[in-house]
Amino acid sequence: MTDAYATQLKTGRSIFSTTPIYHIVPEENTITFASAINYTDVLIAPKGYNAADGASNLPTSLSYDGWSGAPYVGFSGNHFGLGFTASNGYVTSEYRAGSSTDESIARFSGVGFFGYYSTTLSVLPKSFVFSLFAGGTTLSALHEESNAFVNIKYRYGVTTYTSGLNIGIHLAKRFTWIPWIDYSTNRVGTPEFDGRTSTSSNDELEESIDLYWRSTPSLRYGIDFAVEVWGLDIHFGGILGALGNITNVTRRIEDNSNQMSFSISMKGG
Repeated sequence: MTDAYATQLKTGRSIFSTTPIYHIVPEENTITFASAINYTDVLIAPKGYNAADGASNLPTSLSYDGWSGAPYVGFSGNHFGLGFTASNGYVTSEYRAGSSTDESIARFSGVGFFGYYSTTLSVLPKSFVFSLFAGGTTLSALHEESNAFVNIKYRYGVTTYTSGLNIGIHLAKRFTWIPWIDYSTNRVGTPEFDGRTSTSSNDELEESIDLYWRSTPSLRYGIDFAVEVWGLDIHFGGILGALGNITNVTRRIEDNSNQMSFSISMKGG
């Protein structure tokens, strides 16, 4: 089921999506404050079944839910900038098969650092701003696996390195179109047991780790939109993407996930 979800993320998602928080690049000589909210709500049915029937009406099912928030601050001078972000949240999954249920939850927090280079091209209007960036995040996760027989806690780290490009195209005074692309690699540290140990749950742990940290494709791209309202830039590409996913998703997967970010900039001296 995790493989089906990973395939869906690679090939079946709408092109419209909110940029990850680290794609928010401060304009020249500004300080930018931003925040991102990510909501996950996925139900995966077995092959040949329809997720819309609901978990209680399926022979087996995998549900995947979670929330996370990410504050961000960025500084920019002449073409070059720096961005710092934090992250805090949780993800949880529940695998049902008949009368048995395996549950998993991972609570995580961490920080990230990114460097930027922004420029315009002489052959294009000044309203086209190209931004390159590279950086990474490090998270600490407390992961709990439980079923009718065991309840085991693990700790591990997740380190992600990311580089990418986006183009801010100012179509109107308060409206920006943002095509974006990035490539990420991540490394999940060796889980450390907290309390009792049991080899019987290792398969379940690996399945959960694959779902939480490895199902997202390494190469991601999309189109975001931002509108300025009272000095606040609201990125709403994820809302358009969620509407598009209503028709794009497979019958096996019901995905109501969404994301949104907000930013405000202050001119420097």
